[in-house]
Amino acid sequence: EEYSTTTNPTNADSDGDGLGDWVEVNISLSNPNTTDTDGDGLTDFEEVRTYGTSPIKTDSDDDGLSDNVEVILLTNPNSSDSDGDGIDDRYETGTGIFVDETDTGTSPIDADTDDDSIQDFIEFDTYGTDPNVADTDADGLNDGQEILEYLTDPNIPDSDGDELSDGDEINEYNTDPNNIDSDDDSLTDYREVAELGTSPNSKDTDNDGLSDDVETDLGVWLDTNNTGTDPLNADTDSDGLLDGAETNTAEYVDASDTGTDPLNNDTDGDGLLDGAETMTNVFVNSSDTGTNPLFNDSDNDGYSDYVETNTGYWDSLEDTGTDPNRADTDGDGIVDGRETNTGVFVGVSDTGTNPFNSDSDGDGYSDRYEVDTNYDPNSSEASPDGEIFIQTAVELSFQAADGGIYQIEASSAIGDESWVLVEGNIIGSGQMVYRLYTIRENPRRFYRIIRTH
Repeated sequence: EEYSTTTNPTNADSDGDGLGDWVEVNISLSNPNTTDTDGDGLTDFEEVRTYGTSPIKTDSDDDGLSDNVEVILLTNPNSSDSDGDGIDDRYETGTGIFVDETDTGTSPIDADTDDDSIQDFIEFDTYGTDPNVADTDADGLNDGQEILEYLTDPNIPDSDGDELSDGDEINEYNTDPNNIDSDDDSLTDYREVAELGTSPNSKDTDNDGLSDDVETDLGVWLDTNNTGTDPLNADTDSDGLLDGAETNTAEYVDASDTGTDPLNNDTDGDGLLDGAETMTNVFVNSSDTGTNPLFNDSDNDGYSDYVETNTGYWDSLEDTGTDPNRADTDGDGIVDGRETNTGVFVGVSDTGTNPFNSDSDGDGYSDRYEVDTNYDPNSSEASPDGEIFIQTAVELSFQAADGGIYQIEASSAIGDESWVLVEGNIIGSGQMVYRLYTIRENPRRFYRIIRTH
């Protein structure tokens, strides 16, 4: 555009805009006779000296916004994208509402309008998120966290579809928002949090050796995949054993596999807690009886483990004081269950004897011997002391040469080749050898003498 250069020869700045006529004519190419050559609302002086814009071009950066409007909006009138976010200033309308790419509602002077660490253009162009809302899906995580940190979907509040929002998984439960079952226990995070109360981050919440999913809390054991135990209680039946150790196989392997029922604190019904029956065969105390938790009479003596309190003294049939791991506490040959301590002999199954004294009547003969010989083991007056037994025997004699070595053999029948050695290495001395053999156990027997050297 051509301007009249007829200026006031007596005034160096004919239009009084702050720029000398010579500068306007020769440098800025603006009209020295008007203060706003391009009519954009900024004086030529402001454009040249203050903003560096063109005084002869209404929109210096060709972004669709006049220089004066950009000054008012605080955008850069010399850059079509003042904040460098990839969106022209004219499309960043600053309304806070995203309509489309020509009306983004974003700030033209803030590359990340919603401060979510993702630039405005990238939000709507790459991820489809709202550049005006830090948390597009309102799940408690801003878009930048979801995209850059947690790799979740910023447009879906529950990325893994487990019914827990991504924000709750990160901020409240510390679970994996991309994994429906964070601890791999076959229970969804939501079910563990909302229904069962178990930890979604530990497959064995109560640390009892059983996975949360098999502890169904039904109160009934079905199998190893449905134990019926409480996933929040390591010892469901409160017997002193972890549920994982109580394998309900009815076979004791070791302390980590007791075979007991995790839903019954006294599996064998003997009155002792399974945890107290440690299967060591050594009684330590009432909390460590050493007995078998799967058999109510560990030593098979006729008394249940519960009544055999190992105190060393008799109280009653409910507290015998005997050793539950030793069938015959006093070692007299009669099991404890038959020694009823009544002082009255009823029979071999109820001898009435003292289970702590092998000679209950103190007559010098063990209780077992007296029972076997038909004497009362509870009365010293009924004693086998001095009883004489006359036995029949076979007298065997033979001549044995001096220095000869002989052996005696026996058989139950003549002609039977099954001869057994009775006595060997008999050295002769040139005279008769005499032997006596009882016939009480062998009433019919044949003998022979063999010289071996």
